[in-house]
Amino acid sequence: MTTRLISPSSYLVRRLGTTLDASILQLCVTDKCALGSRRLFDAFNPPPQDTGLLGHVIEPYECGKGEGGWGERTPDELVQVVEMFYDNTAVVKGMGENDLGVTFAGCEGDPLYDERSRGVVREVVDGVKGRSRHGVPFYVRSSGLTLDPEDVRNGCLGELGVKRVEFFLFGGSPPSYKESCGALSSGEDGGRAFGRLCEVISSAAERGGLGIDVGIKRGDRMAGELARSLGATGVHEYPTMHSNISGETGC
Repeated sequence: MTTRLISPSSYLVRRLGTTLDASILQLCVTDKCALGSRRLFDAFNPPPQDTGLLGHVIEPYECGKGEGGWGERTPDELVQVVEMFYDNTAVVKGMGENDLGVTFAGCEGDPLYDERSRGVVREVVDGVKGRSRHGVPFYVRSSGLTLDPEDVRNGCLGELGVKRVEFFLFGGSPPSYKESCGALSSGEDGGRAFGRLCEVISSAAERGGLGIDVGIKRGDRMAGELARSLGATGVHEYPTMHSNISGETGC
C-alpha cells in the first residue's frame, strides 16, 4: 500500500486587510492531531482544487508505508519531495525572491503534534537548506493544542527553523471554541484547552524570532480581536470553515 505525501499548490486565505497569502507546496508529516474532528482541521487546510490560485499540478510523491503506517514520514523522504518539486515546477523557478515557499500542514494531521513530528519539521528544513536552497521559506499551520506554553516560552518554535507559524483559533471565547471543536481526541474539554492555546499564542508572540499568525472562522470578530490582543502579527479568515461539526471523529 502506498500513501500520498504531498498536495501541490495549496491555500488561498483572505488576510484581514488587503493582501493574499498562499503557499505552493504542502508537506504532511503525520496523521495524528489533537482534534476529535478531522473535518474541523481540514477546514483550515482546504485542498488545492478549492483554491485555484496556482494552476500547476505535479504527480503525487508515493512511498511505502513505514512501521507506524500512514504517520511514518522520514525527513529524507520529505527533503526529496521539496527537491523534486523545485527542480521540476516551472512556476517556482521563475519566482526568485517571490518564492511562496513550503508549508507543513495537515491534510491528515498536525505537524506540531508531538516531538517526533516536530523533529521531522526541523530535519526537513535543515536538509533542504543544506542542499543550497537557503532561500526557501518554510511555514507551519497547527492547532497548537499539543504544545506546552512553557516549552514555547523556552524557544521550541524557534528551533524549527521556519519563518512563520499559524495557529487555529476556532472561537473567541471558551464556549464558542468548545462549540466548534468539542472534546479533543485526548478526551479533554475544548473549553479548557482554549485557555492553554491562548497562552501558547501569547508566549510565542512574546518570545519573538518568527512571525505568529492566527487563523479564524470568517466573520468571527471576537476571535480576530482576541488574536491581536495575544500578539498575533497576522490574522487570516478562512471562508471554508465549517460550523458545529464536532460530532465527527477522525484523527
